[in-house]
Amino acid sequence: MNQKFSSRESLLADCPNCRQPSLMLLKSASGRKKEDLLACKSCKLAMFAEELKKQLFTV
Repeated sequence: MNQKFSSRESLLADCPNCRQPSLMLLKSASGRKKEDLLACKSCKLAMFAEELKKQLFTV
């Protein structure tokens, strides 16, 4: 799996788990399917961006 962390501090967001500004976008390529993965540097939470979207925008 090819993984690259972004080094720009301005790209960090608040983590939904620990509420610290340490959530970053991690590009993940698994096989033929590319998916965006979000990872927190402080609490080690990792989730796909689509899962977070579903949690945020459910009615």
